[in-house]
Parts: sequence; C-alpha cells; structure tokens
Amino acid sequence: QESSDTANSDESLLAEILSAEVDFVQSDEFTKPGAEQRIFEKAPEVRRADVGWYRPLMDPYSTSNAQSGRKRESIVLTAAEERVIFLQYNYARFRVRRIQDRMRTDRPGVRQRAELLRWYREAQALRHHIAEANLALVLAMSKRIRMGDMEFSDLISEGNMALLRSIDK
Repeated sequence: QESSDTANSDESLLAEILSAEVDFVQSDEFTKPGAEQRIFEKAPEVRRADVGWYRPLMDPYSTSNAQSGRKRESIVLTAAEERVIFLQYNYARFRVRRIQDRMRTDRPGVRQRAELLRWYREAQALRHHIAEANLALVLAMSKRIRMGDMEFSDLISEGNMALLRSIDK
C-alpha cells in the first residue's frame, strides 16, 4: 500500500511540475564541465538557521526569552553563503527546466522522471533553507511596519508570502 501511495504521490507531483515551466536565474556556471560537482560538492557549507524561536503569533511584542527557555537567535548568512545557496537553488531549477524541455518532445522514461523529481525536491529543499534563513527579517519588518487595522498575524503571513515570491524570482 505504501509503495502505491508513493507512486501516486510521485505521479501527482510530476503532473504538477510539468504543468508550468520552472524559471531560474541563468549563470554561466551551469554549462561548464563539472558544474554539478563544483556547485554542490565543492561548495562551502551554508549554515542552517535554527527556527525554533520563530513563533511570532504567540507574543508579537515580547522581547523576553522566557517562552522558549533558551536564548532566541537566528543566523545572518554572509554574502558568500547567499551566493552559494542561490547558485545551488537556481542550478536545481535549471536542471528541472532542462528536463521539462526534453519531456515535451520525448516520452519520459523512468530514469528521466526520477531525475526530474530529484532536482525538483532539491530546489524545494533549498527554497526552504533560504526562507528559514530570512524569517527573522520578515518578523523584524512586520514589527516595524504597523499597517492600520491589519492584524499582526496577517502582516506576518503577507511577509512570508512576499519572501517566498522573492526567492522564486
């Protein structure tokens, strides 16, 4: 049953991926020999944000650390880390787009479908990583910008959606 559910889920995801072309920011690095190895395996490690502190709806004005029982911290990526993660993100999206283009003319095989899913999931994981690294920015901007009658939770939600749109662009 689990295998059948996974296959149905993959088929559904493939249909979704193929329904719209994936955009990416082009880089000359993508077409150089050994691009994948250089962009992923030889790239410096990008730190992961600890988002356990991110609970903005509990108390939007609190500066106390008492809620979590530990110091609230987030990381700020360096410019070099941002370049690495955005290059990886766009490379993964580039690979998805190349496979999408090939699948429009050829009947996709099992290997091609698996590769498409792999690169799509890699792009989604990198998107998530970028978003987590910028949650503190959304929260800080939401606290700074009070918009009339708008609820704080709505402001956070709008900020998160704007963050995701900006990552995709």
